[in-house]
Amino acid sequence: MTDQRLKPPSHLSKKAKHLWRQITAAFTIDDAPGLMLLTSALEAYDRLNEARAELKRDGISVVDRWGQRKQHPSVQTEASARGQMHQALKLINIDINALQ
Repeated sequence: MTDQRLKPPSHLSKKAKHLWRQITAAFTIDDAPGLMLLTSALEAYDRLNEARAELKRDGISVVDRWGQRKQHPSVQTEASARGQMHQALKLINIDINALQ
């Protein structure tokens, strides 16, 4: 595999690019589907962090147009992104605990 294939995709956040480098240094991902799954996992990681930032800013509940409190939409986004990230990493046999 060439070094060019191991470069993180440009659209990922700085944190996600750092994780890409850590993961590709620690694990052998030697095919296009594996790299696509890694990209998907780190895109989900970025969504997870975006949702967390919104929740930190707004809180876990919001007031709707009728003045009723309801769950912030980013609560579901955070949970979904976390699941997507874990599933993609599982499919390529990446144990995140091994990176620590």
